[in-house]
Amino acid sequence: MEPGERLPESLHGQYSVLIGMGFSLWRAAFLADISDDASEDALKDAAQLANKLLTDNTISFQQDRATRSWMFGYYLNSARDRMRRLSHFWKSTNSAIELPLIHGNAIQKWGQAADGFEMLVRALQNAAAPTS
Repeated sequence: MEPGERLPESLHGQYSVLIGMGFSLWRAAFLADISDDASEDALKDAAQLANKLLTDNTISFQQDRATRSWMFGYYLNSARDRMRRLSHFWKSTNSAIELPLIHGNAIQKWGQAADGFEMLVRALQNAAAPTS
């Protein structure tokens, strides 16, 4: 698509899911500096986050950073869920996309999810392109 072109209405839902995936990856990018085995830290961070949320009813980037062992997983899982949703959509249109497996340390997982995001952006661009 060229700047200023309108997205076909049939793709609005997929575009919205893709924007959510991009947002989740953007937030996770700044939280990926966690240890390879952060599961124990994630439980502590989840309790700290819940306490902050219930006490102040607000979460900002400072809380994201302070509880990054849990928050990174939250944002990455959000991106992965959206990637799966979009993958199912493309399969239903007979336009299967081979998305990357997500494994490794936090930075590798983020990179693989970002690769999937790029693939889905291209697929949406191709689907929105006018046919001649």
